[in-house]
Amino acid sequence: MRINKFLALCRLGSRRGAEDIITAGRVKINGVTVTNLATDIADTDTVTVDGKPIAAQTEKVYIMLNKPTGTVTTMNDPQGRKTVTDIIYENPKQYRELLGKVRLFPVGRLDYNTGGLLLLTNDGELANRLIHPGTETEKVYIAVTDRPINENELVLLSSGVVIKEMPRVPRGAVSGYVAQRRTTPPLLRGATSVEFTRHTQGPACGGQGTGCRCKIHGRTQRGVAKDSERKPQKPFTAYKTYKTAPAVFEYNDKKPGTQHIIRITIHEGRNRQIRKMFETIGAEVKQLQRIAEGSLRLGNLKPGEWRFVRRNEVCGKQ
Repeated sequence: MRINKFLALCRLGSRRGAEDIITAGRVKINGVTVTNLATDIADTDTVTVDGKPIAAQTEKVYIMLNKPTGTVTTMNDPQGRKTVTDIIYENPKQYRELLGKVRLFPVGRLDYNTGGLLLLTNDGELANRLIHPGTETEKVYIAVTDRPINENELVLLSSGVVIKEMPRVPRGAVSGYVAQRRTTPPLLRGATSVEFTRHTQGPACGGQGTGCRCKIHGRTQRGVAKDSERKPQKPFTAYKTYKTAPAVFEYNDKKPGTQHIIRITIHEGRNRQIRKMFETIGAEVKQLQRIAEGSLRLGNLKPGEWRFVRRNEVCGKQ
């Protein structure tokens, strides 16, 4: 196991935060200081941070939350908004000791204005299996639109439609646009002001160095971004288009006057996918709730409520 992953399992922060602890020389393995991020940890190794021994958590915890709208699916939010983990740790007293020993993270995401079923766990292997595209885990949503949807539109949506994704921004784009790379934090995307404060490989690196730092909206964040000193070019606004996979769009109820309440079953999970799909037919989603994921069902959980679930409830027959 890589050392940064081991520290994350010990609840010492995210993997990126663990890297800072390692490079600062605060970690020792069997009494020897380690700063190499590629170091592996064996089961027999003794690991200390600031002279204190640490051990990875072994107990797996699975929690199903009915995420309320107006909360963000993240561990912490720079803007100070309420997160899903804030809800979990506002818990009955008898659970505080257990939850204090584990580092929970959400499996997948629900956007700020979407509510419903969200799984949180410390089981990284299971989480990766559930969100991997090859698994094709089914997710069921109830959408309320601003107008009735006719049957022809349901057939069109079910067969797949072409939607737009985030702009693909090349290196050297105009100042204020941020390179879309795997290492770029989401909060950098769409930034309107990017100013570099440090280059680790010289200004010629264009902000591609892993330790480059830049100021975004008054905050300094670690990540990859555009070198603001380059000559401005035309804004790059090309979008990547994508055709959604076949899904099931159907009326949630056959009663008259309910043609604006749609039940959707999909196995994809792209950013704001359902909302974008309805936009292709000129409809707007006013409310969106996830009621099922895989073998889990939301049931009678009210918004903001959660309960522990067993691994076999999450996995079903897997």
